[in-house]
Order: sequence, then C-alpha cells, then structure tokens
Amino acid sequence: MRVLVIEDDPDLVDLYRDYMGQIDPDSEVVSFASVEEFMQNFFVPDVLILDVNLPGMSGLSLLSELTVKYNVPTLVITGLEDAYIDRFVLRFSRTRLLRKPVFFSNFYRAFREVMETDTPRLYGSIKAFPIATLLQFLSSSEVPWLVEIPDKKDCFLLIIDRRVRFARCGELEGDKAAYHILSIDEGEFICHLNPSSIPSKFNMDRMPEEIILNWIMGENIGEG
Repeated sequence: MRVLVIEDDPDLVDLYRDYMGQIDPDSEVVSFASVEEFMQNFFVPDVLILDVNLPGMSGLSLLSELTVKYNVPTLVITGLEDAYIDRFVLRFSRTRLLRKPVFFSNFYRAFREVMETDTPRLYGSIKAFPIATLLQFLSSSEVPWLVEIPDKKDCFLLIIDRRVRFARCGELEGDKAAYHILSIDEGEFICHLNPSSIPSKFNMDRMPEEIILNWIMGENIGEG
C-alpha cells in the first residue's frame, strides 16, 4: 500500500508513518510539505493523508482531483475549527475529517471507514459548485457519472467517456434540458459513479458537440 502524506510538520509526518506501520507494516509512506511540491511529483496513491493549512495552496484543493477523479480514500486532518471545512469534506464519500491532535484510535477508525467505502460520491450546493464547473470536472473522468438535482424536477445528466451523453429536466430532454439545468442557481446535487439506473447507450447521439462545448465554457444557450 502506497500512502501519500501532505503535511509540513515533520513530527506529524513521523506520527502518521508510525500509525500506518501499525495498520499495515508493508505500507510505503511518501510525504511532501506542500501541494505544489506534490504536483511536481504527481502520482496516484492508495491512501491520502492530507493537512488543510499548508504553505501555498490549501490541502482542500486536492480533494476533487484525487478523491473523486481517482477514487483515493482520504483522511483530511486539521487543527482549525471551521464549518466551511466540515461542509466541504462531507461532500466526498471516501473522505473523513480528523482534528488535531490525532490519536491512533480515531485515525484507525477513520482509515477503516474510508477503505470500506466502495463507491465515490460527490454532493453539495449548486451555488457553491456551479453546474458548468461540475460538468467541466466530471467530463475529465474516464468513468460514467450520473448527476442528479432531486429538488428541481428530477433534473439529471449522464456523463460517459468524457462527454455529456444525455440530459433531462422534468419533461424536457436534450438541449432544452441542458438550458434548464444551467439556469438552476440553487438546490442540491448528487453525483454517483457508475450509474446502474440508466442504460449506458441511452440517447448518446442527442447531445451535439457544440452544446457540450457551451456547457463547459459556461455560455448560455437558448431554449429554441
């Protein structure tokens, strides 16, 4: 098991290395002091242990890249009491938040929880994470995603092979549904990996490339 630790305190790096040695004596711990340093030596780990308050970029900037796109189980560790951090981390199903000081019992329990969660999921507010931004991010994934907006007339879109293949909002389908989805400025969304409720080839030819480009670029498209 290859464990990535991003933490600028050497004593804490040694502590997490010791914890992982107790859990898995064969684990390999690779550490970096900042997000920027890691990005220069990028790899996909089996487990991520991530500090929030780092020199340079915040540790939270890595969550979307590693925990959703690459399905990496993650322990986010911070000494900050911040409701925003709590809400942000809760969006990711394979992520747990621990506050310093971190004792082995809490570390081990959180580790087991993220390792036993099979299916990554992302949820949150459309105000905080606009649909156009969500599309751009999920379209870079190599796996199918289903994005649901349950409180807005059951709006959803299906992303397969890095393209939006189908959209529906209420009774509308295709480009009109795309317009309605992009017009939504409130509500909650839920993203599921590998959706089983929609056939993978359903309406795959209904979404022209120019419409997809408009979505990703954040441009408005008409209903006509």
